[in-house]
Amino acid sequence: MVMRHSCDMRQLYKRCPARRSACSLRMVLLAIAVSIPVSLAAHEGDSLLGKWCTEKCEAVFDFYVDGNEYSARLYPKKYPDIIDSLNPVDSLKSRKLAGKTTIYGLVYNAAKKQWENGRVYNPSDGKTYKCNCRLRDGDLVFRGYLGISLLGQSQIWIRAAKNP
Repeated sequence: MVMRHSCDMRQLYKRCPARRSACSLRMVLLAIAVSIPVSLAAHEGDSLLGKWCTEKCEAVFDFYVDGNEYSARLYPKKYPDIIDSLNPVDSLKSRKLAGKTTIYGLVYNAAKKQWENGRVYNPSDGKTYKCNCRLRDGDLVFRGYLGISLLGQSQIWIRAAKNP
């Protein structure tokens, strides 16, 4: 049999330490339950972090996280001192590309298990494209595209540690 009280719950909460601790426990459990999916998604998303070699191993991209977005710095291997001569901004045409962030804005979508809505600057033509990527069998499938994903090109990148 459940007894019902006509008193105000706030008054009951103030008077009863057992109810306070039970309520506090419920709040802690609720906070944990809400944070677990968020932390799992962040953990899955962090599998992108680290160094990846491009398809022909002409460059290495070092992915890092900034808030909830993933970005990558470019480290050219074939021509490490290459400058950004095709950049549309005149003041940037003389900068060295090594260490510059050329991939940015990727956000992990846990439902699709991929990083989306990013941008990639292509120093080969001086243009910025949309991009997304996903892991497949331990490799990174990186796709750059113009407008919609169908109008693009994919490359398979491998972890830099796999490459001697």
